[in-house]
Amino acid sequence: MKIVCIHFKGGVGKSTTAVHVVGILSELIGRKTLLVDGDRQVTSYSFFNNGIRPQSDDETPVNPEISLFPLQTLQPSTGLEMGKRLRKIGKIKCDHLVIDTTPDPATTNLILTEVEPDLVLIPVKFDDQGSHSQLTPLLETIARMSAIGIRPKVKLIPLGGGPDNISPYADNTGQAYFVTQPIPLLPKEFGDAVYKKFCYVWELHGCEKIYDIYRDIVWE
Repeated sequence: MKIVCIHFKGGVGKSTTAVHVVGILSELIGRKTLLVDGDRQVTSYSFFNNGIRPQSDDETPVNPEISLFPLQTLQPSTGLEMGKRLRKIGKIKCDHLVIDTTPDPATTNLILTEVEPDLVLIPVKFDDQGSHSQLTPLLETIARMSAIGIRPKVKLIPLGGGPDNISPYADNTGQAYFVTQPIPLLPKEFGDAVYKKFCYVWELHGCEKIYDIYRDIVWE
């Protein structure tokens, strides 16, 4: 399965979504999940690398179930070079692919066209107006991909809030979508897990039920 975590706005939970999706997929013993970090901040890459940024442009195995690949090279690259790296990803053997993208629309378009994902995950932060307003152009972009045969399943993940907060921005875009069960808005817990302890949030006391939400996001 090929999964892309996207949004046209930064700071809305793309990387947090990506690392927890990889956490669910990595439970499949003997199945390799390749995490591609497409953001200069490399939050998701660093999460699985003990907080250390990429030291090379090549694939880095973490364990038999997880491997890492930075889409952005150590030296600044052009869109043409990024396209070559995306095609290189297609040659890496893996059972599942998860891509954490940058908010840049041009890069998002490139990733969607080169990867042709099965599933697109879009986190929507309840208390971030930009997270909502950028939904419309993002979903319209995905809808236009159908003209070239790219028709992924799209899931909107409310971080707090729910469908009523999302539908005014997501309806009438021409793109079908599903709204998942909301992720509780727990900024301290998620911040500690992803940026300090480098653990899944469901490993923290009192957050165990969040595991079931992410499992359903991936598999339902």
